[in-house]
Amino acid sequence: MILLIVFGFIALAFFMGQRYLYSRFWTRGLTASVAFADRELTRGQSSEVIEIVENKKWLPLAMVKVKFQAPRELSFTSGKGSSVTDQYYRNDIFHLKAMERITRRVQFYPKKRGMYEIGSMDLVGADLFLIDQFVTQLPVSTSLLVYPEELECTDLARALQTSIGTALTNSPLIEDVFSFRGIREYQPGDPMKTINWCASAKTEEDLLVNVREYVSRRPVRFYLNLTDAHIRHREDEAEVLISAIAYLGRLFFEQGIHVSLRTNAVNSLTGGPAFASTEEGDYSDFLTVLAGIDPARTLPFEHHFNESVFPEEDASLLCFFSLFPDPEMLELVEKGLNMGAAVALILPSRKEDAEAVGGELMQYTYYVEE
Repeated sequence: MILLIVFGFIALAFFMGQRYLYSRFWTRGLTASVAFADRELTRGQSSEVIEIVENKKWLPLAMVKVKFQAPRELSFTSGKGSSVTDQYYRNDIFHLKAMERITRRVQFYPKKRGMYEIGSMDLVGADLFLIDQFVTQLPVSTSLLVYPEELECTDLARALQTSIGTALTNSPLIEDVFSFRGIREYQPGDPMKTINWCASAKTEEDLLVNVREYVSRRPVRFYLNLTDAHIRHREDEAEVLISAIAYLGRLFFEQGIHVSLRTNAVNSLTGGPAFASTEEGDYSDFLTVLAGIDPARTLPFEHHFNESVFPEEDASLLCFFSLFPDPEMLELVEKGLNMGAAVALILPSRKEDAEAVGGELMQYTYYVEE
């Protein structure tokens, strides 16, 4: 009987002691992080969320729960310990020995383009018997930019390239200051700003100059009208147009033709009107603007476009993308034709739209579908 009482006191002391130790020291030496494996991604590609938990003390941790919220537009391949409502709620359990580090990778696919962030995480610890639980919150700063998936509209691209062939043939070429093709020896008449002083210093020969790629002086202008005449917003068709612009923009840019984009939709990344141009940056900047376009938030069409489209005498082609044959958009297309510009009207593939366009504009109208 006495031994039983002694054993009981020892067990109680051990229980209370470990309870005190874990309540006070469970976070000491415990570090955790959650981060996206990539900073940029194209819709349809897979990536991972990397969870790292490390216990840098001699006290083992029987259980550590890592909880975080992610946007529901990210589709995780492993659904164990998770739930989806307005957000995706992830709950992963780790068992950490003394001085142990565990790295876990969770694969996911982005279902939509846009910017996604994880802003915080919760750590839930427990004592050895998993009776008492303790919670702490850690800040997280990780983001993922998802570019639109390209819609490979080869027939449309071929038709547009034919339309701008003459304009590009007669267009002078200029050096692209953002490109680098190589170096060569200095020749009389080369500007001083083209000399590569670092490369020249490594040789005992003549000066060396940078050689850059050449691009067309006359860019292609994209105009995207996301005003919707339907009560129910047609988000899928808006995505088709954005994906087509991503494909055509890359195609022209790789051929040395600068592209620009104006739209009456709001850029969700900046809160202002969406505008992009490869003349002021590289193609990744163009894709970033495409990723941020919010089709549900648009500005009045006539206020945003009428003053920005004309004059565009420097453009080799004016491409007008619209969810439907907006009468004001059709007026701009006709105005461009009257000014002698090469124009194209691109719409989602619907029979009723073909009937609404009619007349001379039919030969300048193209349709895209997923």
